[in-house]
Amino acid sequence: MNTDYDILFLDLDNSIVDENVYLYSAFDQITKQTQDSKYRLDWIWSRFLTVGRHRLLSAYCNQFNLNNQLSNYLDIMRNIKVDLRIFNKVEKFVSQLNAKIYIVTNGNRLQQNNKIQNLNLAINYSTIFASEYDKPKPFTNCVADILKPNYKILVVGDSIIDYQFSKKLNADFIQVKFSRNIDGFIEHETVRLDYIN
Repeated sequence: MNTDYDILFLDLDNSIVDENVYLYSAFDQITKQTQDSKYRLDWIWSRFLTVGRHRLLSAYCNQFNLNNQLSNYLDIMRNIKVDLRIFNKVEKFVSQLNAKIYIVTNGNRLQQNNKIQNLNLAINYSTIFASEYDKPKPFTNCVADILKPNYKILVVGDSIIDYQFSKKLNADFIQVKFSRNIDGFIEHETVRLDYIN
């Protein structure tokens, strides 16, 4: 594998860290504010694993008649302290590169910054919040001002959006692949990096 790149664009969620660890911790904190917290945590986590996170906090508030708490819950989601770990294989690979590193994410600025701060990354990087541009990833307008025609670029990510982003940049792509356990968490020992043309 070539390690001679000018720029590395690195996705955050499920590419360098298991997003579910962060979400579960936030849901746990949110539900601890109630008497039947175990039941409510099981409810929200089960719903997340089956339906996804779109409007999940709103559904939780509706289910348990807590609509007046939504802004408080969003604040918890964006500020919770969680012990997050970068995937060892990703960290080792990134440390071998001599490229300028950018974390490019489509997520909410406050929440994503909080995740990054909880990671305590030992690498120099800049963060690009693609979701704040007219067209987020896979569109490339979020990185257009830092690219030069002769730059050799690598994108590391886990999703089809990350792959499409790499293709639009005419960049090499490494896909982060993994398996999740029955509780929905990535098993770190299953993480692997696959070079894809």
